[in-house]
Amino acid sequence: MGQPQITEYEQSLEALSGNEFQDEVSAYLQAVIIDFQTVPASPQGDAGLDGFSHHGERAYCCYGPEHNAFKKNKEREDAIVEKFKGDLRRLYEVDTDGKKLVFCENKEIETILPEKRKIKHVSSSLTGLGVTGF
Repeated sequence: MGQPQITEYEQSLEALSGNEFQDEVSAYLQAVIIDFQTVPASPQGDAGLDGFSHHGERAYCCYGPEHNAFKKNKEREDAIVEKFKGDLRRLYEVDTDGKKLVFCENKEIETILPEKRKIKHVSSSLTGLGVTGF
């Protein structure tokens, strides 16, 4: 059985959606990771990246779909998978050509990360499936 404070926090995260979920996850990461930086979606876009740390080598993606946006859990699950697949492709600068992965430059990310840095590790947080992974 989990620790009561952790279980309570997980339940509070599951109640959030959209920007509220992302804001809460970002606040938590800023509190526990010394060099964590959030990446605002505007004005230029976030390149699939919601935050980064470790001198720009570790990326963080958050997604909290609106609770009423999907009629069925399967639709919500599919949307979450597609969102993360798209973000991961952008972060690692790849796309698919048939069954092959091909390089696909992400010019936005160059304006966000420290100079000459590339993402080496991605962590994700999502709500809607009862999953939170930091």
